[in-house]
Amino acid sequence: MAFESPKDYESGRYDWLRDIGEDLANGRIKQISGIFHVHGNHFTACVIDIERAVILYGDGKQEDMPEKTFAFDKLNIALQHDGHSCGILAFNALMHYHDHTVELYNNRDALAMACARVRIAEDLIRLKR
Repeated sequence: MAFESPKDYESGRYDWLRDIGEDLANGRIKQISGIFHVHGNHFTACVIDIERAVILYGDGKQEDMPEKTFAFDKLNIALQHDGHSCGILAFNALMHYHDHTVELYNNRDALAMACARVRIAEDLIRLKR
């Protein structure tokens, strides 16, 4: 980790992280969102809203949010009914948060979930081009 070895943070390898920090400090970025791998086997979604000073945390298994310095609020996320849809539900929760026209998935509809996985894979492949 860069914080364990500050000299590493000065290297070009961490330019992207410094850029994000500067954008946050200058107000150019108002929100950061991401998908997090927790407990070694589960994915959750998180939004950090700088303007509102709140962290939204979405867990398809509806587990409690960790309590730290920020105020926490629930991020809307579809209820997970299986042992393998956490990643796609986390991604969908972020898409829904940033664009309310995107509906939360119905995790009980296996065909719709399979189609969603294919659409996301296609989108990711297009991004790599």
